[in-house]
Amino acid sequence: MVTEGGQWDSDIVEDLFNARDKQCILNTMVRGDREEDVLYWNEDLTGDYTVKSAYQMLQRQKGLWSTADNSTLWKVIWSVKAPPKVLNMVWRALSNSLPTREVLAAKRVPVTLICPFCTGNGESIFHVLVQCPFADQCWRKRGRGYQPLAEVSFDRWLQRMLEGAGKDDHGDILTLCWSIWQARNKLVWNQTSLSVNQVVFSARQFLAEWKGAQVMSTKTLYRDVNSRDGVCSWAKPNQNEVKISVDAALFAECSKFGIGLLARDSDGRVVQGRSELFDGQVRSELAEAVAVKEALSWVKDKQ
Repeated sequence: MVTEGGQWDSDIVEDLFNARDKQCILNTMVRGDREEDVLYWNEDLTGDYTVKSAYQMLQRQKGLWSTADNSTLWKVIWSVKAPPKVLNMVWRALSNSLPTREVLAAKRVPVTLICPFCTGNGESIFHVLVQCPFADQCWRKRGRGYQPLAEVSFDRWLQRMLEGAGKDDHGDILTLCWSIWQARNKLVWNQTSLSVNQVVFSARQFLAEWKGAQVMSTKTLYRDVNSRDGVCSWAKPNQNEVKISVDAALFAECSKFGIGLLARDSDGRVVQGRSELFDGQVRSELAEAVAVKEALSWVKDKQ
């Protein structure tokens, strides 16, 4: 059922299988090297079983963790210009590793579940950063036309918040999450209570100071690459060398993905290019890995 080109023979698959099975087969990528099948653990990108990935799977099955695909949200977050410690804290919140009392209790740490701010509800990640009356007052104080969102998880809430805000406000939103968490820690560990005004002002001041430091750093550092808004673009290879850029695109509506390869010399001129379309509904990481593999095979064939 596989053609000489290493693709599914769609005509044969169409004749032999029902619509559901046909779609499942065509969505499965065919390996070109025809190696023997191996056991693969689908809950980890490496394919290897780990206790951590099994625990995460069980938590999702119990409904304790979100099952949403946050790939779009992650792309937005990692593009936000905000202090690394802010991005790290948000990453921990989205990956359910922020040590709130409910998270600690789930790991069998003997702690009370009560939120230290309101002392009336359990301290989940979503509660302490959004739902708690204290956190809600912080978001209202921030302004920007804030309206409570009818969401049930932090990742959904954050995605809606970022979608409804301009890019210039993304850093402000993430930094306020961080500032609320800092206020929580000061209350728990130092018995120091901060006001709503202090939390909001601290977030704005911290972000402004960090942005100011980035501007000064950009002015004093020399970069041997082209730069635009602080983001490095394509850099030339050494003389008499060729650099190959690769990328991949997903076409979920037709269960295919494509790759593109572009070879350029030290003057930036295009030497050669190539593109190819594959059957299969795969994750972006796998599509990009296939692009790199094809680039290496392409180089080998040219030698």
